[in-house]
Amino acid sequence: MASSNLTEMTTHDLWVVARQFDVDISRPTPTTIKLTIKRPLATEPGHIASVVDGAVLLLGTKPLNPTGYPEDGTQYTGADTTFGAPAADMIGGFQVIGFYSEILGRPWPTGTVSEDGSTNTFEVTITGTDPNTLYYASIHAATNVLQYYPVGIQSYALEAARVEKDSSTYAGSIPTLPYAPTAPTPGMVYFDQQLNLVQYWDDARSVWIPTRADSILSGDQNPGIVGHAYLLGGNRLRVFDGLNWIDGTPSNIQLRVGAGWMPLGQVTSNTMFPSAPAVGDLFYSFTTQRVQYWDGTTWQIPTPSSSLLQTAPATFVPAFTVSFTYEGTDMVTPYVGLLFYNTRERQLNVFNGTAWVQANTAQQGTSTTDKIGIGNDGSYDERLRLINVLKAQLGYPALCIELSEEQFNVAIDNALDTYRQLSMGAYERRFFIFQLNANQTVYHLNNPGDRTDAIVSVMKVHRMNLYGVTGSGPDNTWGQAWAQQWYNMGGHAGDLLSVHLVHSWSEEYQKIFAGDIPFTWNEARRELFLQRIIRTPEKVVLEVELERSEQELLLDRWCKQFLQNWALAECKEYLGMIRSKYSSGTPGAAGTITLNGETMLAEARQDFTELKQALLDYEYQNAEHGNFSFLMG
Repeated sequence: MASSNLTEMTTHDLWVVARQFDVDISRPTPTTIKLTIKRPLATEPGHIASVVDGAVLLLGTKPLNPTGYPEDGTQYTGADTTFGAPAADMIGGFQVIGFYSEILGRPWPTGTVSEDGSTNTFEVTITGTDPNTLYYASIHAATNVLQYYPVGIQSYALEAARVEKDSSTYAGSIPTLPYAPTAPTPGMVYFDQQLNLVQYWDDARSVWIPTRADSILSGDQNPGIVGHAYLLGGNRLRVFDGLNWIDGTPSNIQLRVGAGWMPLGQVTSNTMFPSAPAVGDLFYSFTTQRVQYWDGTTWQIPTPSSSLLQTAPATFVPAFTVSFTYEGTDMVTPYVGLLFYNTRERQLNVFNGTAWVQANTAQQGTSTTDKIGIGNDGSYDERLRLINVLKAQLGYPALCIELSEEQFNVAIDNALDTYRQLSMGAYERRFFIFQLNANQTVYHLNNPGDRTDAIVSVMKVHRMNLYGVTGSGPDNTWGQAWAQQWYNMGGHAGDLLSVHLVHSWSEEYQKIFAGDIPFTWNEARRELFLQRIIRTPEKVVLEVELERSEQELLLDRWCKQFLQNWALAECKEYLGMIRSKYSSGTPGAAGTITLNGETMLAEARQDFTELKQALLDYEYQNAEHGNFSFLMG
């Protein structure tokens, strides 16, 4: 194909052609997998299919996610058809099985061309697979400059909500089961509905271990990877040896200097480099937020290849294996079953004794409204009942209703979405007592045990003290002084008027001295980000709204009539568009038959307007009951 023709094609053309690929997966033997790929061919010069010059073929043990998308411009020449090959190229957790690029001299496998010449079908056999493991394949078409179709074509059916609603950014949930699995896989994590706790399978000891029930720790690095190092308090180097955090000293840390090794020297931190460093001195710059060591000539950045940690006599492992950070408090020592939310990877991990594995693997990419057990209980009975009611209201069975079941479901979806958008009745108001950890700003609220996985929005973070200060720490000066004055009132007791005055003044103190905690909430990632550092552990009350399942809403006495009426208006609109196709009527045996399309459209528009106004007037919303005035001030 001529170069000028290529320049006329766009990324859109790549996506159009890439969607014409097809991947089929089969297992000829227990330890082999066969992929059958059908790719489109250019049937004439300038055909749109010529935009594809090659592709990358991936195989993994879990469905594809954004970490497995190929990177534009990258040559994956380490493709290997032996699954688990040590030298094979990896994209995220997915192995590159095949890499094809005609312009780079890596042609497509020989295959069979269809009779019309529009497709070519070839096969790829992968060895070394586990007969008891499910595998997921995908192929990503590429142009002659290695611009990839990132989402690829998969060998498995995609979850409909993810494709139609583009909800791939939604975090997964911890799998929920009614009882412990009889054949757990190594590192499995699940929520036990009977025990009401999250458990982790310790394969080494063959036991279920309960995970911690308080606030999940978070950070941008999983704590406790061998060789992980950080600076504590300005001049204390801490390194993880595989079991514990230990101090990095000249006796256990070696740094490369030229062709040899030197023990660690003095550890310091400042905004300016030392004027007279010694060989092996380690320095952390608060200006660049980078750690470096002096090799006698220049400042070098320690890497796994230029630093060693001695974990036992004559046993050395690479140090500085992850990004170096400065910490105000010691990092937690990981133990089997510890949960940790990685803010960089945006996933919940659990420690298995040697490594961190992902825990929130269920329903990844599914929005809260569609998740089974949160926005949906998985049953279809209520929808089916409403569909039958809608058919009857439209005249069935006396009249033919020209709507499919899918159209009825779309109408119900729109009714639910409208109610969730405009009415507080779609949510349940709750208050949680929540533990804040010292120096932690990001919290992952996704635990089915306390229903934080059903939180839709966080209204406020209420502090459980009178002044908005904790009574200790660097921000407590005014709180301590005021508490002392209050204690001295009326023989250490006070009176009712004083109580009201103190409460009123405490609200002003919170405003003046930043007692309230500002925050942002991201429902998709389940992240509560506090825009203030809490220096000491503190308990707060979270005022939140929880998702109510669609089955609950469809049966709720206050909103089911709105949902039914709105879905009926949607159906009228669909029928109006269908029946008004022939505005002059359709021929019949007794003459022209005029359908009621325009009438249906007019009724639908009027119904939408009246129903929306009624919703805004709180006609379809239950007044909230309960006593929560103690939090209102």
